[in-house]
Amino acid sequence: MNIHKTKKNLNNFHPISAVALSLVVVFILPIITAIFLGVTYSLLSTSGTDSAFQIWMEQNQVEVSILSDEKTIISPVESAVSYLLTVPLQIWFIFWLLRRRKIDLTKNLGLYHFDRNALIYSFVAWLILYLALNVYGIIFQISPPEEFIKLMKATPFILNFLMVVIGAPIVEELLFRGFLLSQLKTSRLGINGSIVLTSLIWTSIHLQYDLLLLIPIFFLGLLLGYLMHKYNSLYLVIIVHALHNLQATLFTEFLYDYFY
Repeated sequence: MNIHKTKKNLNNFHPISAVALSLVVVFILPIITAIFLGVTYSLLSTSGTDSAFQIWMEQNQVEVSILSDEKTIISPVESAVSYLLTVPLQIWFIFWLLRRRKIDLTKNLGLYHFDRNALIYSFVAWLILYLALNVYGIIFQISPPEEFIKLMKATPFILNFLMVVIGAPIVEELLFRGFLLSQLKTSRLGINGSIVLTSLIWTSIHLQYDLLLLIPIFFLGLLLGYLMHKYNSLYLVIIVHALHNLQATLFTEFLYDYFY
């Protein structure tokens, strides 16, 4: 297996800047999309009456508590559509950041193909981790997060699929195992420290979950970082991430009520 190694690039971002920019992608760009939707609502509404588009977006609202005990009303359709609208903005911003520094996109993001052996190895590694995390869940009697499940089940399946199985793996891997890992691994952290830190930061954007649920996310991040280092293929880690999210989505949609 030939591995494309990235030499230290003097045009790379400072590690702190790379982390800060990653957080901008995660937290700031969605705000821009939310503002865009708000303006769209205003333009489409007439005489203070909500437009058909806004009514459709705000259908099937659910009351959930996220990051606190206070209940928050969320429109699952609006939330999903807003996320999907943010995805191309996030992808563009990441590519823009690298092009602005004249950083080689293919080499730094790992835009390389992979062979069948890499796919099989990655699948087996994921399956072993998946089974280990299930044992971990049984031992500590961990159940799926009810608030998240409630929100998922209130969202149309096609939107869940587009958001969780396609959108999230592409953006998160492009950002964390692509952009951020490439910027950190040439620093003093080295590859191992960069994989750990990248996984920690990735885990931190899932703080809506309890600590016991964050641990599996962290270990999944370690696996994805390892596979990215081993095969240097962003496409491969996107597929593994998508596979993991697919099984969770299908379980929530078709099996959750049976088991819980």
